Amino acid sequence: MGDFNVILNIRETHGGSMRWSNVMSDFNDCLQETELEDLKFNGIFFSWSNKSMGNACIAKKLDRALVNPRWTKEFPISECTFLPPNISDHSPIIVTLDLSTPRRHVPFRFFNAWSTHPKFQSSVHSVWSTYIKGTTMFQVVQKLKMLKQVLRSNCKKDFSEVDSELQAVKLELDSCQMDLDNTSSDHSLRLMEKTLTTEFLRLANIQEDIMK
Repeated sequence: MGDFNVILNIRETHGGSMRWSNVMSDFNDCLQETELEDLKFNGIFFSWSNKSMGNACIAKKLDRALVNPRWTKEFPISECTFLPPNISDHSPIIVTLDLSTPRRHVPFRFFNAWSTHPKFQSSVHSVWSTYIKGTTMFQVVQKLKMLKQVLRSNCKKDFSEVDSELQAVKLELDSCQMDLDNTSSDHSLRLMEKTLTTEFLRLANIQEDIMK
């Protein structure tokens, strides 16, 4: 799967040249000879766009996930989803093998930016001053567990606002790009996409600083 940089037919393009090309013929011949076909997909259809305005706008289905008969037999309920491109010009592809696969537990992570929280020093001091009976290593482990809960309730809650704001902007950007998939030359939607992209990058940079 990925960017094949060519379409299968003229129905997979909006704007630009609508002529059949030798490259398209080669691609079709290649898929026939290798017995490959598109995996069942949903989401964005035009997976690439030059993000231009008006008549200069071109959108194409350049990305795809291809499978052979053996794959279809081994993974009969597999499918792929083309997500909104967000800040890229290509749509990300997610292939799901089994829709019933449970999510794995995400372990606790400490973010360096938490050390800048106003309550960080006092929280660490309070936990480390707590008396715990047992060996030195047992005391350290128990205090770390206690501190983890304190950090979750204080620092994580306060810093999570950036994540929620970023997620809200992402949802707006996704919705805008879903609409653009149907009306690629809409000038107002293109302007909205640029505005939301700028805001997304601003919040993403803040989030990156937090994670560092």
